[in-house]
Amino acid sequence: WSDAELVQVSVLIRHGDRTPCRAVQCWPHDEAVYNCSLDYVAEPYENISDETIHNPALFRKLYMPGREILPGNCNLGQLTRKGYQQQIENGRMLRRAYVEREKLLPKTLTHENMHEFFLRSDDQDRTIASTEACFTGLYDAESRPANSVMNLHTMDKTLDSLLVNNVLCPVLDDYVAAAQATQEFQDHMANVTQPLVSRLKQFGIDSVDASNLWMTMDCFYTHVCHEHSVPAWLDDIIPEVLEEVNWQMNFQYNYPSAREYGRASQGLLVADMFAEIEAAVKGNAAYKLLLYGGHDTGPIQPLLAAFGVYDGIWC
Repeated sequence: WSDAELVQVSVLIRHGDRTPCRAVQCWPHDEAVYNCSLDYVAEPYENISDETIHNPALFRKLYMPGREILPGNCNLGQLTRKGYQQQIENGRMLRRAYVEREKLLPKTLTHENMHEFFLRSDDQDRTIASTEACFTGLYDAESRPANSVMNLHTMDKTLDSLLVNNVLCPVLDDYVAAAQATQEFQDHMANVTQPLVSRLKQFGIDSVDASNLWMTMDCFYTHVCHEHSVPAWLDDIIPEVLEEVNWQMNFQYNYPSAREYGRASQGLLVADMFAEIEAAVKGNAAYKLLLYGGHDTGPIQPLLAAFGVYDGIWC
């Protein structure tokens, strides 16, 4: 590889730190309040160009305090200031790697080289904002032109290949049904999962069942990451919940095999990425950097599993 030349890089990121993303009570007497200080401003334009935004009238999107599902002023699954800063740092790491060390990307963003970058996200606020923050870390205000407009590409959720999408590939439903019908899965449900669910119900988590244990895990980590208190009993049982959630995800990602599940869940995304890589190898690269923003459950974990490099730990 000593004579190899780097001509393109594709980066996939998971969104940054967020608030809880499901409308369920985590546990009885939960008093956590989520207050978000990260603002999001925008303005719709018709036939936008850099020349049309010198005096923009921007609008700030605000969630109404006390009127949301979560106590406070945050939306479900909203990117937090901490999550924004995480992605800023990710962008700075990309700058150190591909601007300063590898010299692949330009030092400054200009109107002439913007076409060398492809930004892609699924159509959720936290993934869009995370992708934008990561790119802002790569090119901050001092290294990009004022009033510049970067395109960020997204899709309808129903047809989005960044997600594990059973509309695009209905065989995914068949794989899940077949996996859950195996003796191994049934035995695990009876001997491990259901007893764990019963214990959680004894602590008052009435909404929990075998299919949504990840919500209890999500409740725990969003509380801890935002310095909210958690019940003492949860410290003892949460490792079992995490182990169970990891087991379920790994079983899914590897049925009927990691290759076959990966082909069904991530094949269209990989095909898009490979087309860009192939063009770059032939000297016809449209982009130097392709930045994809998504989720742990898609594309990050299933893609890692498909390539045989997933360590089995929820990321």
